[in-house]
Amino acid sequence: MLHRLFASGADLRGCHMALSSTLTQRRYWAKPKKRPKVGQGFHEKAQKWRDEYLLDRHRVLADSLRAYVEFSASKRAEPWDTRFRPFDRVEKDGVYVLMRYLMEDKFQLCNYHHRPVKRLFCNVGLLGPQVTTRARWKPYRYATNPATAVKADRIFQKDKTLYTHGHND
Repeated sequence: MLHRLFASGADLRGCHMALSSTLTQRRYWAKPKKRPKVGQGFHEKAQKWRDEYLLDRHRVLADSLRAYVEFSASKRAEPWDTRFRPFDRVEKDGVYVLMRYLMEDKFQLCNYHHRPVKRLFCNVGLLGPQVTTRARWKPYRYATNPATAVKADRIFQKDKTLYTHGHND
């Protein structure tokens, strides 16, 4: 590369050997040595790392499953949005009457988790299509809040080390 910039090939034909050593790249630091992957020491270290890694994965899995079970078993905030029909009525009127007398026990069983609640509403023929077609639901992040949560910033404090796809408190 360098000899092409400064001189033609004909000029350098005679002194090719003299210039080849000056044009090679020099390293000003020690080349890192490859760690040997044979021998007793490597196998001991590798096995120790493997065991620690496996234990760590087991711990993460156990924590994640525990958090998911706690999330599933605890009561959530009501998933419907009270700003829109048919949930914009007084709690003694309209949909709320049916909910209280026909569906309350089922809501308690599913802990007000938003997906089973929506499915239950789809099955109630007395309400007609208005819940499934007109009703609005809280956004996913707010619907999965615990029932005791008072602020929206609770949703941003979830533990990110758990692998539950957001299904943890």
